Amino acid sequence: MRKILLATAAGFAAFVADGVAPARAQAGTDVTGQATPTPGITARFNGRYRMYMGYVDQDGTTQPAAGAGAAGDNKLGNFDFADYARLFPGFDGVAANGLRYGASLEIRMGSGGNARGDSRAGLFYRRIWGYVGTPTLGQIRVGSGPTGAIETMTVGHITGFGSGGWDGDAPGFIVGLNPSDNFWFSSSSRNNYTKIGYFSPQFFGFDLGLSYGANNGNFGGDGACSFANISSAPQNCDRLSATANGLGIYNLRNIVEAMLRYRGTFGPVGVAVSGGWTGNLTSVDNSSTLTVPGIDYRQKKLSMFVGGATVSWAGLTVGGLLTGGQGNIGSHSFAANGVVQNTLTGGGGLQPLLSGAGLNTSNFFGWEIGAQYTFGPFVVGTHYFSSSTEGNQAVAANRDRQGVGVGGTWNIAPGLAMFLEYLWGEVKENGVNLITGAPGTTNNKLNVNLVSLGISFQW
Repeated sequence: MRKILLATAAGFAAFVADGVAPARAQAGTDVTGQATPTPGITARFNGRYRMYMGYVDQDGTTQPAAGAGAAGDNKLGNFDFADYARLFPGFDGVAANGLRYGASLEIRMGSGGNARGDSRAGLFYRRIWGYVGTPTLGQIRVGSGPTGAIETMTVGHITGFGSGGWDGDAPGFIVGLNPSDNFWFSSSSRNNYTKIGYFSPQFFGFDLGLSYGANNGNFGGDGACSFANISSAPQNCDRLSATANGLGIYNLRNIVEAMLRYRGTFGPVGVAVSGGWTGNLTSVDNSSTLTVPGIDYRQKKLSMFVGGATVSWAGLTVGGLLTGGQGNIGSHSFAANGVVQNTLTGGGGLQPLLSGAGLNTSNFFGWEIGAQYTFGPFVVGTHYFSSSTEGNQAVAANRDRQGVGVGGTWNIAPGLAMFLEYLWGEVKENGVNLITGAPGTTNNKLNVNLVSLGISFQW
């Protein structure tokens, strides 16, 4: 989610090719408009802690109990608490010749899995990245953070109110399929692969971003891979190039992202527009028909676009975006026996479509609009999104998502804020039981209403 970058934005923006302010609509060599900082290193240690109270009313919260001797139903309650903390250590440096460089780490709490209590105490690096460059030559970024052109430069995704609306923290209260899973362009689940990117300075308001990743694995190399995994679980191997049992065909290879952006001010009005594309140049080949005669599924190369715009005036920002292409969310995985099974991929887990006998391959398409208004210490906003994707490729119908978010932020004091949000969302796919993931005529549509109140401490 794009909100995770806010804690480091102040230190990081000074070293981005043009900072965070809208560009002037004329040419310039040093587009930052700032004098060269004094040489040296500045260390920083930012962080945040948030606590939320949520009321959730969603479909599917009563399910038959399983197990020997079980009778009746298991049920979910409507009210819950949640909290989350993140740390952002890093540094920014300036050499005597004007070269700028630095690195940032994001340390997060573990999700806890199925355990209770102290299981959340385990910390891990969610994102790590570094940069080097100059204001006039541009910047090179490496790592698994905001190093990709798509996440870094996309315009039109309005999330500056509350915790971020549907792209904030509050949807974490939802159990099962989440309507916001289609935000692939801002999701750390999709954008966390290790890559290298180049970001140009601005010229006449335009700047360009290009990035490349060898595969969609993240940092650490192939630590989870072994010779045994290549045989039995090749999907855990980043370097996988071919598979003979169908597993691993969702692995992407040679991923490219390209974005062009314009930012300008015209009197009191600020305008920003961006457009870009991402796709994988090569695929993981499936060299076997598995154990089911006649089944020979192959990966269709990922090919997705995203474009958006915002207009700002006197504290009001209005924006929207379009996204689509050859890709899927909520796709399939292959069991060892070759049976196609549905997987409920979450968190913007963009996957390639598969081609094969009996599989439907409708492209992804989504759009959203939103607006937010800042006055004094308050920010209020709203957004609406809608998307259609293939979902379960074994059925003819598409998986459709839509949602409305309304919320506000009260900045009480520096580093202290409160959030209030209301979210409504829906996921539907005819012919698929969205609770079990299997084909069926029940639970084809799930709705959720969510109200959350949160408090944020940030430094």
